Amino acid sequence: MIADNRGSAEERSSGVIGMAAEAHDPGGDFSVPPVISAASPFSQSSRAQNPGRTWGPDAAESWLASIASISETQRELTAVLEHAGDGEQLWNDVARLVAVRTQAAWLALQRAEDQRIAGRPILQHLAGTENPDPALLAVCHRAAREAAHAGRSVTAFSEGPPPAGVVATPVPGRTADCLVAVFAPALEIPATALTILLLAAANVARWDAEARSRQSFAESRRMAALTELVSRVESGTDPDQACRILVEQLQQHFECDRVIAGLCRSNGPTCQVTAVSGVVAVDNRSESVRRAQAVLQESIARGEVSTWPALQSDDRHGLCAHRQYAESVNAQAVVSVVLREETGEVRGAWLMAGNTQTLQDIAALAFAAAASRPLASAVGLLMRAQQNRLQRFFSGCRQVMRRRSGATLLSAGGVIGGLLLIPLPWRVTCDCELQPVTRRYLAAPFAGRLDKSFVKPGDIVSLNDVLARLDDRELQWELAAAEADMHRVSRERAGYMATHESGKAQIAELEMQRLNLQIELLRHRMANLQIVSPVDGIVVTGDLQRSEGMPLEVGQPLFEVAPLNQMVVELAIPEEEIRLMYPGIPVRIWLDAFPGQSRDAVVERIHPRAELKNHSNVFIGEVSLANDDAGLRP
Repeated sequence: MIADNRGSAEERSSGVIGMAAEAHDPGGDFSVPPVISAASPFSQSSRAQNPGRTWGPDAAESWLASIASISETQRELTAVLEHAGDGEQLWNDVARLVAVRTQAAWLALQRAEDQRIAGRPILQHLAGTENPDPALLAVCHRAAREAAHAGRSVTAFSEGPPPAGVVATPVPGRTADCLVAVFAPALEIPATALTILLLAAANVARWDAEARSRQSFAESRRMAALTELVSRVESGTDPDQACRILVEQLQQHFECDRVIAGLCRSNGPTCQVTAVSGVVAVDNRSESVRRAQAVLQESIARGEVSTWPALQSDDRHGLCAHRQYAESVNAQAVVSVVLREETGEVRGAWLMAGNTQTLQDIAALAFAAAASRPLASAVGLLMRAQQNRLQRFFSGCRQVMRRRSGATLLSAGGVIGGLLLIPLPWRVTCDCELQPVTRRYLAAPFAGRLDKSFVKPGDIVSLNDVLARLDDRELQWELAAAEADMHRVSRERAGYMATHESGKAQIAELEMQRLNLQIELLRHRMANLQIVSPVDGIVVTGDLQRSEGMPLEVGQPLFEVAPLNQMVVELAIPEEEIRLMYPGIPVRIWLDAFPGQSRDAVVERIHPRAELKNHSNVFIGEVSLANDDAGLRP
């Protein structure tokens, strides 16, 4: 039978806990435990209920000890709440403390809607078994269900064997949670046990309320930050400026190392890097920007907030670009977010690189996910406002057609007919290749070994920059030998002069001249061990980093350096179109390295002889392009 702790009004006012009656459940599972009283022995209600009992010094001392124990328990519970990191740690710490204070044999957390104990025993189990007896578990479950339903503590008794008392205390604010304690083998539950259980439940409820309050405060701050971020992005005059504002604001908000944003223009799937935090002009040719663009493309393909290191092991194989970018910039974590509007249209994406503790925080990821759609709408509005004249014309035509269908179709037919009468120029389309105007080749000045190579193809070099260095060890050996021979021959010549052997002295003089010339040659070579660039330009060929230590022959080609100030575009004109081409004809050039950008120039020269390229006969035409900003590469 299950008994509650309500009692009469007088019992409740005096603090009596439990019931002072004996009963038996018809089913034989429960019986009411003896009275559990934590009331003061000096209260009037206690004296009235126990007229024949004398409260002496021992009872008063016991009562004061109980009060001290409860006060000490409250202080310890307060300390546990202050150091609790999460709900699971809180329950574990509280359960250990309550088990020690109440001397409970078994303690657990039970949810009223479950058919099993959700917690695990903290202290010694009943009868030393791994799990309590099934009959005792049934008693615990029924007591917890009744306590959760009634909203107050409930005590129960299990006949065993061995007999045990059960106390179920609901947790305020948690309608389904009950703290269940089992006391065995004694039939009498300690007087302070229920009070301590109530204190534990109340303190957990207080911790829950404070946690919800902190969560609500953090959510309000997050919404305020999101509103301010969207308003700042909307203040941009164009999408590019909006992206620059976005990366700077995100870097300040998340305190990360780098933020990069990209846009998908013309409703295409390609996301091009538009803004980098702390960088005024973005170089789309740099390796770092290309890796970042691959991360943005990967994020758009995934369609969700992506993080590296992966939060789930199944996502590791789908985050290769994230991993490569994190390794290239030495970042602990990389987070990417897609800019997707409510309609599902993708406007771009952004990525953040920094430390794991900041970027992979649950609140940070939630903020990033929540900011995706509002920011996408703000950027999309600016992109729609930046339409060119032709796009605005067709947009206006669509609006007019919706209002006036018949007249619009007739007018459209007349406009199309007039457009067909306008003559259009014939355009010749051909492939082109960018080449430098001049090339400078660097070769080995003398035989020797390559000591070190400092450049590789694609590097920009200036005049007199060191490209490579030859090994001087063999030259030092040869110079030392030549100087030793010089010293020996000079001594021999001095001896011949002393003995008046003029012929041998003359031969020694000639040998000294030869050795002197050899020493000068070796010293000249040692002074010119470095291979330097003759011009400002770019290294076209010459990847010698894997050839360090290899012997070189005299005149062996090492590097090819081309100036970048002037470039030549070689046009592969098809032979069937050559009759339409002539020097001076204007051309418009599109390069793969600059998508969406064109350059206007004129054909300067056409080779008179056809060449075979890609199994087709073509005539080569040359077009000069200025390259003052060194943006063009051969």
